[in-house]
Amino acid sequence: TDYALDRGADGILYSCSAFRECIDACIAKHDQPLLKPNEAMIEAALNQGRRIAVLATVEPTITSISAEIETLAIKTGRPVTVIPIMVEDAFDAMAAGDGARHDRLVAAAAKDTTNVDVIVLSQFTLSRAAPAVQAATDIPILNSPAAAVRKMRRLLGG
Repeated sequence: TDYALDRGADGILYSCSAFRECIDACIAKHDQPLLKPNEAMIEAALNQGRRIAVLATVEPTITSISAEIETLAIKTGRPVTVIPIMVEDAFDAMAAGDGARHDRLVAAAAKDTTNVDVIVLSQFTLSRAAPAVQAATDIPILNSPAAAVRKMRRLLGG
């Protein structure tokens, strides 16, 4: 973080929540916009409504992002219900190099999702499926990279 900011970076988007404590320390140390991996997406999801579906292809992600959503909901005084959706076989499809199958599986899971206000694609790697997911449902779809870019632009005055 210091290296990037010392060389003129206007802001930083961290892309791995495994370094949460380090990220928090950097945020406390610097005045520039430093965004946690899922921060902007979770904020946007909470603004969409109370029932948030969390699509994931890796089981531990559901637990961690659900906790992040619930923590911010409590902090902002918003009631929330998180609906976890594990997309079976999508991770294996991607690992085997079959991105098209991965995207179809994720889109099918979104299509089967009902009674929610928003669907979040809980991993950066799921962003590639966003167009297929949006085509499969009328429910608003959010992903971390797109939400973070929108927030960073806003913070930087763009």
